[in-house]
Formats: sequence, structure tokens, C-alpha cells
Amino acid sequence: MKVGLIDNNNRYSFKSKTTTALKPSDVLFFSGSFNPITKAHVFMANNVKQRLGSKKVFMIPAFLPYHKKTNLSATFDDKMEMTRLGVLDLDGFEVSDVDKRANEGNSYSYNTVKKFVQERFPQNISEKIN
Repeated sequence: MKVGLIDNNNRYSFKSKTTTALKPSDVLFFSGSFNPITKAHVFMANNVKQRLGSKKVFMIPAFLPYHKKTNLSATFDDKMEMTRLGVLDLDGFEVSDVDKRANEGNSYSYNTVKKFVQERFPQNISEKIN
């Protein structure tokens, strides 16, 4: 799998373990509080996937959204399960807990994407994302 990232108008490419070529638009990240996930979340993600011809959508529930302070929030495990059930019947969708592993406190997209790329595509990437 060859994956490219676009950062500051520069395209970086790096290789994974398989040989299937992917363009940047082939892999989509859809992150949100998902408390709960709604039909609108699923519709938007699936619509973008279809319009761009993407192969994979990673649904990423936010661990501790910095902008939402409430005691009424579902647990992270509950949000993971709701999200999993929300996309269960859709091809090319995967739910990831990377936001929990990437952030020691509040969730920030930069940390989440950086952690995801380092875990999934570690070859020659550490110097590209700082």
C-alpha cells in the first residue's frame, strides 16, 4: 500500500506492507464526539467516500473533546461501540481508538493523525510529521 499525505502543499509518499497504491483521497478520517453517532454522521462520511472514490474511512471517536465539557457524555468505550454499530453494514469503514492513545488529556486532531500515521505507516514518516 502506498500512501501519500499532503502537508503545506508538499506531497510525501511512504510505503506500507502491501503493494496496493492509494492516493491521499483513498483514506479518509472522520472524527467527532459521536455522542451519539447519528445518521447524519454516517451519511456525510459515506457520501464523501463515494464522491471521492475513497477505499477506506476511519471513524475516530474523540476521547476528551477540549471544547465539550459535560458530565452527560457517554464513556469512550460506549462511543466506540455506538460508532462501530453505526457503520457495521458499510464496506470500507473501520472504527479506530487512536484518539485515546494519542492524547493524554484533551483530544487534538494533530496528535491523533500523527499517532495514526506513525502506527499504520511507520516507514520513513517520523521526520515528515513533527
